[in-house]
Amino acid sequence: MGETNKNEQNRKPKTSKLAIACVLVPLVLFVGSFCFILVLRNGNMENLVSFLFFFPFLGGYLSPLIFLLGIYLLIKIKSSKGLLKGYVLTILGMLMSLLAFNCAMKAVSCVRPEGKIKTCGVEMLKIGRALQIYSNDHENHYPTADKWCDLLVEHTDIEKTVPYLAAKQEWIRDSFPYAINPNVRPNSPPDIVLLFETKGGWNKFGGPEILTFENHYRKGCHILFNDGHVEFIEPKQLGQLKWGDK
Repeated sequence: MGETNKNEQNRKPKTSKLAIACVLVPLVLFVGSFCFILVLRNGNMENLVSFLFFFPFLGGYLSPLIFLLGIYLLIKIKSSKGLLKGYVLTILGMLMSLLAFNCAMKAVSCVRPEGKIKTCGVEMLKIGRALQIYSNDHENHYPTADKWCDLLVEHTDIEKTVPYLAAKQEWIRDSFPYAINPNVRPNSPPDIVLLFETKGGWNKFGGPEILTFENHYRKGCHILFNDGHVEFIEPKQLGQLKWGDK
């Protein structure tokens, strides 16, 4: 028994390999997620976006596991009677895992606005087609501005393609993010604004005074023009839009 204790005392303490991994893995995940955010905001490096998304994806899942692993390592190191080192590395790794997780979530939140931009553009195209169908069935007239949502739902099948318009709840209708320009007719010039984004409201109509860029974090907003095409414009382009025949 005494010889066993002597052998344990003669053994040199070793740094835990798991403690090293506990630092390196979240460090790589943090750097990868941070690079993903930079590339996404750059907007000119689309080929790298899909590759780098691997890092925030892993960061969201692995970082909490690494934190739990750190707790296990702290207990193991403390109970090793000095045979294992890496206490400081483990603490650092746990802190690094929290930072990596935060960066991963930030990266994911940066993606969401891009997805919302695409969704709104598609919805607006569908509404534009419904407006055209309504016009063809009603002697070349768009629905009256103060009832345009109700009339589209009543006379077209738009609620099947844009579920938002099928909602009966007032609180959902009050958040409908599009408004119609009452100064445009089907025979108006093709480059006049027909539909645009607003802060929300049912049967909402007006002009640039109710247009908003808030729906997409001030990056821009969608515009449906009278010829049926949709553009995502930036705030600096607002003054270039046409709102009437003159």
